[in-house]
Amino acid sequence: MPYKMLEFVEKSRVAFQNGNAMQLKEISNEATREAVIGNDVVFAKIAVITYALSKLVSKQHIVGSNSWGRAKKAILDSIDRLVVLLRKNMRNELVDALDSFEGEVRKVDESLGNYIRNIIEKAEVKVSSSAYAQGLSLSVAAELTGADKTDLQNYIGITKIHDERETKLFMRERMKKIRRIFSGQQV
Repeated sequence: MPYKMLEFVEKSRVAFQNGNAMQLKEISNEATREAVIGNDVVFAKIAVITYALSKLVSKQHIVGSNSWGRAKKAILDSIDRLVVLLRKNMRNELVDALDSFEGEVRKVDESLGNYIRNIIEKAEVKVSSSAYAQGLSLSVAAELTGADKTDLQNYIGITKIHDERETKLFMRERMKKIRRIFSGQQV
Protein backbone atom coordinates (compact mmCIF):
# COMPACT_ATOMS: atom_id res chain seq x y z
CA MET A 1 0.00 0.00 0.00
CA PRO A 2 1.33 3.48 -0.86
CA TYR A 3 1.46 4.71 2.74
CA LYS A 4 2.63 8.23 1.95
CA MET A 5 -0.28 8.78 -0.45
CA LEU A 6 -2.72 7.37 2.07
CA GLU A 7 -1.29 9.65 4.76
CA PHE A 8 -1.69 12.71 2.53
CA VAL A 9 -5.25 11.84 1.56
CA GLU A 10 -6.29 11.11 5.16
CA LYS A 11 -4.69 14.33 6.41
CA SER A 12 -6.38 16.21 3.57
CA ARG A 13 -9.76 14.81 4.61
CA VAL A 14 -9.35 16.02 8.18
CA ALA A 15 -8.08 19.43 7.10
CA PHE A 16 -10.91 19.82 4.58
CA GLN A 17 -13.51 18.69 7.12
CA ASN A 18 -12.17 21.33 9.52
CA GLY A 19 -11.91 24.02 6.84
CA ASN A 20 -8.17 24.39 7.45
CA ALA A 21 -6.84 25.99 4.25
CA MET A 22 -3.29 26.43 5.57
CA GLN A 23 -2.96 22.76 6.46
CA LEU A 24 -4.30 21.78 3.03
CA LYS A 25 -1.66 23.99 1.39
CA GLU A 26 1.06 22.36 3.52
CA ILE A 27 -0.14 18.90 2.50
CA SER A 28 -0.14 20.04 -1.13
CA ASN A 29 3.45 21.25 -0.76
CA GLU A 30 4.50 17.91 0.76
CA ALA A 31 2.75 15.98 -2.03
CA THR A 32 4.46 18.23 -4.59
CA ARG A 33 7.85 17.36 -3.10
CA GLU A 34 7.01 13.66 -3.38
CA ALA A 35 5.85 14.17 -6.98
CA VAL A 36 9.12 15.91 -7.86
CA ILE A 37 11.32 13.34 -6.12
CA GLY A 38 9.60 10.37 -7.71
CA ASN A 39 8.38 12.04 -10.91
CA ASP A 40 5.01 10.70 -9.81
CA VAL A 41 1.85 11.94 -11.52
CA VAL A 42 -0.38 10.50 -8.77
CA PHE A 43 1.35 12.55 -6.08
CA ALA A 44 1.07 15.56 -8.40
CA LYS A 45 -2.69 15.00 -8.76
CA ILE A 46 -3.02 14.74 -4.98
CA ALA A 47 -1.07 18.00 -4.66
CA VAL A 48 -3.27 19.76 -7.22
CA ILE A 49 -6.54 18.59 -5.70
CA THR A 50 -5.42 19.37 -2.17
CA TYR A 51 -4.36 22.86 -3.20
CA ALA A 52 -7.73 23.35 -4.94
CA LEU A 53 -9.51 22.24 -1.76
CA SER A 54 -7.51 24.81 0.21
CA LYS A 55 -8.78 27.49 -2.13
CA LEU A 56 -12.38 26.28 -1.86
CA VAL A 57 -12.44 26.36 1.95
CA SER A 58 -10.77 29.77 2.03
CA LYS A 59 -13.51 31.44 -0.03
CA GLN A 60 -16.27 32.81 2.19
CA HIS A 61 -18.73 33.08 -0.70
CA ILE A 62 -18.31 29.34 -1.25
CA VAL A 63 -18.44 28.02 2.32
CA GLY A 64 -21.25 30.45 3.11
CA SER A 65 -23.35 29.26 0.19
CA ASN A 66 -26.57 27.31 0.69
CA SER A 67 -25.16 24.62 -1.61
CA TRP A 68 -21.92 24.18 0.35
CA GLY A 69 -23.25 21.42 2.63
CA ARG A 70 -24.08 19.14 -0.31
CA ALA A 71 -20.87 20.01 -2.12
CA LYS A 72 -18.76 19.40 0.98
CA LYS A 73 -20.40 16.02 1.54
CA ALA A 74 -19.76 15.00 -2.08
CA ILE A 75 -16.10 15.98 -1.73
CA LEU A 76 -15.74 14.09 1.56
CA ASP A 77 -17.35 11.02 -0.04
CA SER A 78 -14.85 11.26 -2.90
CA ILE A 79 -11.96 11.49 -0.45
CA ASP A 80 -13.30 8.44 1.39
CA ARG A 81 -13.34 6.55 -1.91
CA LEU A 82 -9.69 7.47 -2.47
CA VAL A 83 -8.82 6.16 1.00
CA VAL A 84 -10.52 2.82 0.26
CA LEU A 85 -8.66 2.47 -3.05
CA LEU A 86 -5.33 3.31 -1.41
CA ARG A 87 -5.90 0.79 1.37
CA LYS A 88 -6.63 -1.87 -1.24
CA ASN A 89 -3.55 -0.79 -3.24
CA MET A 90 -5.63 -0.27 -6.38
CA ARG A 91 -3.39 2.26 -8.16
CA ASN A 92 -5.08 2.11 -11.59
CA GLU A 93 -8.50 2.65 -10.05
CA LEU A 94 -6.98 5.40 -7.90
CA VAL A 95 -5.94 7.38 -10.99
CA ASP A 96 -9.49 7.13 -12.37
CA ALA A 97 -10.91 8.12 -8.98
CA LEU A 98 -8.56 11.11 -8.78
CA ASP A 99 -9.73 12.23 -12.22
CA SER A 100 -13.34 11.84 -11.10
CA PHE A 101 -12.60 13.70 -7.87
CA GLU A 102 -10.98 16.49 -9.85
CA GLY A 103 -14.18 16.69 -11.87
CA GLU A 104 -16.20 16.94 -8.66
CA VAL A 105 -14.07 19.86 -7.46
CA ARG A 106 -14.48 21.53 -10.89
CA LYS A 107 -18.28 21.19 -10.63
CA VAL A 108 -18.30 22.76 -7.17
CA ASP A 109 -16.11 25.60 -8.40
CA GLU A 110 -18.28 26.16 -11.48
CA SER A 111 -21.48 26.28 -9.46
CA LEU A 112 -20.21 28.30 -6.49
CA GLY A 113 -17.12 30.14 -7.74
CA ASN A 114 -16.90 33.66 -9.08
CA TYR A 115 -14.12 33.28 -11.63
CA ILE A 116 -13.91 32.19 -15.27
CA ARG A 117 -10.67 30.24 -14.90
CA ASN A 118 -11.38 27.25 -12.74
CA ILE A 119 -9.75 26.37 -9.49
CA ILE A 120 -8.15 23.17 -10.80
CA GLU A 121 -6.32 25.00 -13.59
CA LYS A 122 -5.05 27.53 -11.07
CA ALA A 123 -3.95 24.71 -8.76
CA GLU A 124 -2.13 22.96 -11.62
CA VAL A 125 -0.17 26.13 -12.34
CA LYS A 126 0.60 26.73 -8.66
CA VAL A 127 1.79 23.17 -8.04
CA SER A 128 3.78 23.21 -11.31
CA SER A 129 5.51 26.42 -10.28
CA SER A 130 6.43 24.82 -6.98
CA ALA A 131 7.82 21.78 -8.82
CA TYR A 132 9.75 24.15 -11.09
CA ALA A 133 11.14 25.95 -8.04
CA GLN A 134 12.32 22.58 -6.73
CA GLY A 135 14.42 22.03 -9.84
CA LEU A 136 12.24 20.52 -12.54
CA SER A 137 12.33 22.07 -15.98
CA LEU A 138 9.32 24.13 -16.95
CA SER A 139 8.18 21.48 -19.44
CA VAL A 140 8.52 18.60 -17.00
CA ALA A 141 6.77 20.56 -14.24
CA ALA A 142 3.86 21.37 -16.56
CA GLU A 143 3.65 17.79 -17.80
CA LEU A 144 3.69 16.40 -14.26
CA THR A 145 0.57 18.31 -13.25
CA GLY A 146 -1.13 18.86 -16.59
CA ALA A 147 -0.72 22.62 -16.35
CA ASP A 148 -0.79 24.76 -19.47
CA LYS A 149 2.82 25.71 -20.27
CA THR A 150 1.97 29.24 -21.29
CA ASP A 151 0.01 29.83 -18.09
CA LEU A 152 2.90 28.37 -16.09
CA GLN A 153 5.44 30.61 -17.85
CA ASN A 154 3.29 33.65 -17.21
CA TYR A 155 2.85 32.73 -13.55
CA ILE A 156 6.55 32.08 -13.02
CA GLY A 157 7.33 35.35 -14.79
CA ILE A 158 5.32 37.36 -12.25
CA THR A 159 6.66 35.53 -9.19
CA LYS A 160 10.04 35.83 -7.55
CA ILE A 161 10.64 32.12 -7.08
CA HIS A 162 14.32 32.16 -8.04
CA ASP A 163 15.05 35.49 -6.39
CA GLU A 164 13.72 34.20 -3.07
CA ARG A 165 15.66 30.94 -3.24
CA GLU A 166 18.93 32.71 -4.07
CA THR A 167 18.39 35.29 -1.34
CA LYS A 168 17.72 32.61 1.26
CA LEU A 169 20.83 30.70 0.27
CA PHE A 170 22.89 33.86 0.22
CA MET A 171 21.60 34.86 3.65
CA ARG A 172 22.27 31.37 5.02
CA GLU A 173 25.90 31.59 3.88
CA ARG A 174 26.27 35.07 5.34
CA MET A 175 24.88 33.90 8.68
CA LYS A 176 27.36 31.00 8.77
CA LYS A 177 30.23 33.45 8.22
CA ILE A 178 28.95 35.78 10.93
CA ARG A 179 28.61 32.91 13.41
CA ARG A 180 32.16 31.78 12.64
CA ILE A 181 33.48 35.33 13.17
CA PHE A 182 31.75 35.65 16.53
CA SER A 183 32.86 32.22 17.64
CA GLY A 184 36.50 33.07 16.78
CA GLN A 185 36.85 30.57 13.96
CA GLN A 186 38.86 31.24 10.81
CA VAL A 187 36.70 32.63 7.97
